[in-house]
Amino acid sequence: ILDHDPGYEWYAMPVARGTLITLREDLDEEALTSLILNLADALDLAHQQKMVHRDISPMNILALEGSKPGGLRWVVADWGMVRRPSGSSSPRLTRTGAGMGTPGFDAPELDEDPSKATEAADVYSLGRVVAWFVTGKWPKSGYPLLPDGPALRWRMFVKACTEANIDDRLATMHDLREALDDVFTIHDEPPAQRTRRLLEGVLQGEVARLEELVSMALAHRDDPVIYLDHLARVPTGQARAWALASPGPAAQAAACLAQHLLTSRW
Repeated sequence: ILDHDPGYEWYAMPVARGTLITLREDLDEEALTSLILNLADALDLAHQQKMVHRDISPMNILALEGSKPGGLRWVVADWGMVRRPSGSSSPRLTRTGAGMGTPGFDAPELDEDPSKATEAADVYSLGRVVAWFVTGKWPKSGYPLLPDGPALRWRMFVKACTEANIDDRLATMHDLREALDDVFTIHDEPPAQRTRRLLEGVLQGEVARLEELVSMALAHRDDPVIYLDHLARVPTGQARAWALASPGPAAQAAACLAQHLLTSRW
């Protein structure tokens, strides 16, 4: 805010250069990374004030002039749907069963009770923005959109941000930033090669590797090598103990494994 009157009846702001939608064609992955970090900082600050935006979408992401000539600074706009602390949001906007957010970018839990939205709802929406950016496809509510091909490196990041089950999703903007660090390091490695290395760790007794192995498998459900050559070799005892602790992901992985057993020439 550049200026305002003492009673806050008016205020002045810079003119934006455009929204993410209008500027998308001129941006690359480096710009996307900068954008995510800018937005994560803004949303993190809001979350510290117990406010959840609930409507992150490409239309609500604006580019302002950056500190360097030609540079951009990304900001979050349209806070009209924000969930304020202590239930102070308007009941008209947050009644149970009333959908909220932009279709395709809205977290699933917003369809049930928007008034109980947590930070994870904004994590989900930001993950869907990334999925749209790197795939060029407009997401549909209730359907996963995972990057592939040239954008494969973003697949694990998007999956972690956009899990339908809140308990399986990245919970905070801090978690999101950490996952972003992995996009250009860990996930440059081909998925099948990485799952092989994870399996080696599991076989050597590194229990924590199993959860990452299953996450990789669920992010690449169409790859029979990951399932039949690697996941299927996890020792029964370790698989059983992990499945009891994580029944949801275990059921998904088991269903995918069964499908590959039925359809693969392996």
